[in-house]
This record gives sequence, structure tokens and C-alpha cells, in this order.
Amino acid sequence: DKSLGIAECNNDMGGDEISDMVVTLLCGVMDGLNDEPDLTTKIRKVLVVSKILFPISDEESEQGTGIRVNTTAVNLVNNLGFTDIFIAMSLEDVEPNDDSKKLVALVKEILPVLRSI
Repeated sequence: DKSLGIAECNNDMGGDEISDMVVTLLCGVMDGLNDEPDLTTKIRKVLVVSKILFPISDEESEQGTGIRVNTTAVNLVNNLGFTDIFIAMSLEDVEPNDDSKKLVALVKEILPVLRSI
């Protein structure tokens, strides 16, 4: 199984605020994501979002997965209604190619965390 193990990560990352740069990046990447016609670009944008939501902590990487949830960023995604974009992508018909399957698998790993916080 090549999953990122996001469902098994800890929810202890993320302070009271995130930097303006991260907010701008997150909103810019999420804006129009569902309408992106290029599959490779869509995958890359989802990977950027996942990196913001689930940063790898260097100090934790030797102890388990090293993946933590940035709860502040997850709350921002939820509060701005971007969770609906992931829901829509998870329900799209998957083309019979590897990239489409990768995108849906990634989205389906992110969604449970977005729904749980």
C-alpha cells in the first residue's frame, strides 16, 4: 500500500495562526482547483495543499510517520468552503489512467482529515 498514512497521523501540529504567505499560497492553489483542465497541474496543486495541511516534522520523522496535521490550515480550508472541492473531486469519474487514480487516492486520504476537524 502506497498511501501516505494521513489517516494515522497526529493532530498536534499547528498553532494559533499561520503565516500570510501560507494563507495566500493555500487560497491561490485551491481557487479554481476543481476547474483545472490539466491533470498533472491538478495533482501538483493537491500535493501543495497536502504539504501545507500535513507538514513532515523533522524531529518526528524518526518516530513513526513524521506526518502531523496542521489543524489551523485544516480549519482554514474548512471555513472557506474548500472541502467541497475535495468532495467533488472524490466523486468525479476516474479515467482509466494512473494519474487519475493517483489524484483520487490522494483526495480520498485528505478528505477524512478535513471532515474530522
